[in-house]
Amino acid sequence: MSGVPRAASAPPAMKTEHTASNAYTFVREFRAARTAPAEMRACSVLRLTGWGLHEDDELVGDVQLVVTELVTNAVVHGGEWVRVELKLQDHRHAPGRRLVVGVWDSSTTMPSKPVYQPIADAQRVDLDDETLAALALGGRGLLTVEQLAREWGVDATTERATLQPTGKWVWAIFDWPQAPSP
Repeated sequence: MSGVPRAASAPPAMKTEHTASNAYTFVREFRAARTAPAEMRACSVLRLTGWGLHEDDELVGDVQLVVTELVTNAVVHGGEWVRVELKLQDHRHAPGRRLVVGVWDSSTTMPSKPVYQPIADAQRVDLDDETLAALALGGRGLLTVEQLAREWGVDATTERATLQPTGKWVWAIFDWPQAPSP
């Protein structure tokens, strides 16, 4: 992306299973900022509608929410740079297409698999009001991703192992309902 200086900590490209002939790709790199989740949510709608979906399709809403959650996590927990990639590609081992949403940040802290714990259960174990407030405000983003995406995961990037800046990709995969229009 023009205007983004390429430093040692600039975001790497996401590794995916596709060839250039069968993929549509959207990439955006930016400095982490509070406005980034809303901006990327809007960009994802524009890209998905450009690839043939209607704004009111369920997949558009699901992807918007997942992009928002992953970018929010990258801004809150990651470093100075964030990279978002949307890739529409043919399934490697199945018919049809899939959408891969990837968000990179320079943090080496890996998110753990989310565990659902209702606030009512937390109250029974006598957590203080401050902890309960924190639970109510956050900590459910990856649960949302897990519910909406077909699968999700995390891949570490290290300069020595991947020839990419140190950090991680958090990604989610969605089944694509139709072939995109050109």
